[in-house]
Amino acid sequence: MFTIWEIDAMPINIIDLLKNEFSDEIIDKLAAFIGLDSSKIRSGLGAIFPALIGALVNKGASSSGAADILNMIQKGGYGAATLKGLSSAFSGGDATKDMMSSGAGLLDGILGDRASKVIDWIAGAGGIGRDSASSLTRLVAPAVLGLLGKEVKNSNLNVSDLMSLLAGQTGFLKGLIPAGLSGILGAEDFSKPEPPAGRETPVWKWLVPLLILAGI
Repeated sequence: MFTIWEIDAMPINIIDLLKNEFSDEIIDKLAAFIGLDSSKIRSGLGAIFPALIGALVNKGASSSGAADILNMIQKGGYGAATLKGLSSAFSGGDATKDMMSSGAGLLDGILGDRASKVIDWIAGAGGIGRDSASSLTRLVAPAVLGLLGKEVKNSNLNVSDLMSLLAGQTGFLKGLIPAGLSGILGAEDFSKPEPPAGRETPVWKWLVPLLILAGI
């Protein structure tokens, strides 16, 4: 079975897709609900997106972990409808409370006992208070699963496919996740970009000087 993301020359960039979902209108609604400037919400999202995707990549590296993620998506009904409903879900009232409650459960499933330290990191990296970081992360988590759920449904992904999709995010996370967060997540070091593939030095570049020295 060939899926859209397998045929493409490069895997989809989940973080970029998430950024596209969070329009100025949605960010303004999050700012009003949490009580922060929109610029602070953007800063917080800039920390939350790589933190959650990094955690999912780490969890999805095993078949059991990927199966857990797939179960969370299917059990919670996360998908395209989740993304379409973000504007109303972030408008306040019961819908927003429900979103936060769902997000809290997802964080437990994605981060486990690392959740508290990850929230601390998000607060520091995003330059926002810890309570704000906690609320914002709980609100965003369902959207992250919604985007994954959309890809799962559109491309009919199974556990193995989901593992491949998540593994493909590693390159996009390079440089976005510092070593400190990698340590908290118990994941590989995403802090440094992968070095470019080395090129073999043409033989003549070292052979000619040797021949000259030899008087040939």
